[in-house]
Formats: sequence, structure tokens, C-alpha cells
Amino acid sequence: TSFRLEQPTEDDIFCAMIGRSQAMKDVFERVKKVALTESTVLITGPSGTGKELIANAIHGLSSRNEKAQNNVLG
Repeated sequence: TSFRLEQPTEDDIFCAMIGRSQAMKDVFERVKKVALTESTVLITGPSGTGKELIANAIHGLSSRNEKAQNNVLG
């Protein structure tokens, strides 16, 4: 089996994350939607799945991005 490496396009990059699959595009859309709210967000998942990247993206896109980000590590 051979693999072909491709450079990510501008459409593949979102808030320091790279994703081309529909699943990742869905995640990016959900991040945008959540960032518009004033809700507190709990992000769960196994170690190494990008929870901190998602948290940073939500915070960066939110109206509170000038304030400190509160991360609670479990």
C-alpha cells in the first residue's frame, strides 16, 4: 500500500487544526456555533484527541477572547 502526502489547503486549516474529512469539517462547524454562545463548555475525550485545541479555538472565536481562558484539567 502506498500513501500520498498532500499539503493542506487553506480550506483544510481551522484555528491551528488541520482537517479535510467531513467529520472534521463538522467539528469545525460545531466549534464556530458554540463560540457564539455564552455557555460554559465541557470537552471530554481520550488523551491526545485534541481537546485543548478545540478549547483554544472556541475561546479564540468567542466574544470573551480578550479575557483569560479557564481550563480545568482532570
